[in-house]
Amino acid sequence: MNLKFLLWLFALTILASCENPSNSPLKKSLVLGKPIYLQYQDTLFIESENTWVSFDSLLEDSRCPIGLLCVWAGNAKIGFFFEKDESKVEFSLDSHKALKNDTTIWGYSISLLSVLPYPHRDSSYLPSDYSAEILVTKQ
Repeated sequence: MNLKFLLWLFALTILASCENPSNSPLKKSLVLGKPIYLQYQDTLFIESENTWVSFDSLLEDSRCPIGLLCVWAGNAKIGFFFEKDESKVEFSLDSHKALKNDTTIWGYSISLLSVLPYPHRDSSYLPSDYSAEILVTKQ
């Protein structure tokens, strides 16, 4: 009987830790004011702020591949989620400097600095190959 109770308690503990990224023992930290790469469908936690930023989706990658001559440089558009406490905002940022490459949410400035890998004419990439270099600061 005690073994069943302990197994049940262990299972509940595991389930409770899956509620949000802040409870994960494998959470990855983001330091305000320091650029960091965020992998596709990964989440970074700003521990001191109880805040998360997630690379949700690759919406576009029309950047001119290395080895080709293009009319314009192109753009990579990344979809993100930004969460604080129980609130969540979905937004996107562009790699091209003439487009929207930064935003402000709840007093946090979030900038997209670069997107990797850069396209090459002889290669194709899956969304899971991508990472976005971001900078988050508090205003």
